[in-house]
Amino acid sequence: WSLEERKQTLMRCHLVWERNPVAQGAIRVTRAFVVGTGLNLTYRNKQVEEVLEQFRHDNRQRIQRWERQWFEQLMIDGEVFARLFTANGSISVRSVKPWLVQAIQTDEEDRDQREIYHMFMERGSGAPTSPPVIQGNAVAVPADEVIHCYINALSYEMRGRSELFAILPWLRAYREWLENRARINRYKGFLYHLQMKGASSGQISSKRSAFKQPPAPGSVYVSSDAEELKELGGSIDAGRVAEDGRQLKLMSLVGLSLPEYMLSEGYNANLATARAQQLPALRTFADYQDIYIQELWQPLYEAVLEAAGIDLNAELPEHDADGKETGKVIWICKAFEVNAQQLVDEDPKNLMEALALA
Repeated sequence: WSLEERKQTLMRCHLVWERNPVAQGAIRVTRAFVVGTGLNLTYRNKQVEEVLEQFRHDNRQRIQRWERQWFEQLMIDGEVFARLFTANGSISVRSVKPWLVQAIQTDEEDRDQREIYHMFMERGSGAPTSPPVIQGNAVAVPADEVIHCYINALSYEMRGRSELFAILPWLRAYREWLENRARINRYKGFLYHLQMKGASSGQISSKRSAFKQPPAPGSVYVSSDAEELKELGGSIDAGRVAEDGRQLKLMSLVGLSLPEYMLSEGYNANLATARAQQLPALRTFADYQDIYIQELWQPLYEAVLEAAGIDLNAELPEHDADGKETGKVIWICKAFEVNAQQLVDEDPKNLMEALALA
């Protein structure tokens, strides 16, 4: 995608997330499983613990917000850019809008080796007199100052794609189906045809005046056999078309790897089917956790340690949970671990019994 194509596509995804309950509900359900109440850290070295806990304390409100917002952004935009600013041994983080990243420059011989991110800069405080405005040409930002986490990309691609991108047509189709059914329901009984056999023009005018307002629901109209009143409103026939709408919605849910019962009442769900459908969804959530932690939060905390003067290639003594040395040495990358909530898989024995019972 060109920069303009990417921006237009992301604007569509943002609009769907903001206005479509199915899309917003799916993103929130996924975030609830993946992030839960937040991430936590475990440590195996006291020095590393002191540095990272100080950073988390100084940015505690931002981190709580980032843990939720960055994951939703990853789902909606398909990627998260976090730019790092280092000064006096500390580091600050700023989120970058994906449509402001013009290009990613890599090594000519190794495309996996990213060197420069070309970004447009926005200036302005957001005040009425100072709205955000893109200024000048793109700025070359070294790759070690950017953390880039992305999903839905092939091995040779540099950018990610939104989870909503593939289901945009189906979300629209389901919305239009609901709107059309609501219109038919609304206008049912709003159109009547009164046929009068052998009536004069004066009689027709008189009846037209009498029927300026349509018959109220539940009212009774009495006439001779010379008159016939017919309702021409649309036929709801909801029982026959309900399955059409369900299939449209299922296309969106399949694209998000979510079972139907997580966003609405399951059509034919029971204990056994719910447990069986839950397993692939939990696996999807676990994959998101791995990507989110290993490609975003782990590099962020490693950058914090590096800004504090800790050599990431060095070894440090290992400490136990009580802060005592174990006599072993560990790499910096092993001195801390970012953890998400445990996704509990159902006991296979209970699942087998539920399936047998069903």
